[in-house]
Amino acid sequence: MPYRRRRELRLFDGSGALTPGLEYTYDDDNDDYDYDDDGDDDDDDDDDFFKSYSGGIRKAICPPMLLTLVVVVVVVVVVVYRSIVVVVVVVVVVVVVVVVVVVVVVVVVEILHVRETLQIRVNPNCLDRRLFKSEGTLTALTGDSASIGQTVHVRLNPNITVSQ
Repeated sequence: MPYRRRRELRLFDGSGALTPGLEYTYDDDNDDYDYDDDGDDDDDDDDDFFKSYSGGIRKAICPPMLLTLVVVVVVVVVVVYRSIVVVVVVVVVVVVVVVVVVVVVVVVVEILHVRETLQIRVNPNCLDRRLFKSEGTLTALTGDSASIGQTVHVRLNPNITVSQ
């Protein structure tokens, strides 16, 4: 069942001091609802998404699959060439290529993880009116900004500043 999650967002008041009090809702499923409906109960939804995503890639290129690939290549080379030297060279090349591919895929997934953003829907009823006026905006680390009540995109573990 969908549920709504709230957190506190820390704000800078311009003097460098952190000001608590802004609550926001977020979701990680890219729909128009301000709740997370991925079915888990933890607070690291996007982390979980990318962990499962990268884990899925790692599982797709798993040791049994590599072993099967090596055995098939060895059998084919032995049948075709009947040479131990050729078999050894081919096996080494196949293993090196597979390891390089796995490393590149994992690195790309981690880069995507770092760049992933959360959508934050700002609740104007939770704003500290000493800091915000009706025409105030929030500016995220990504450079995106939105009026109060709008959606602002921020990085994971966001620090939001008040644009003057």
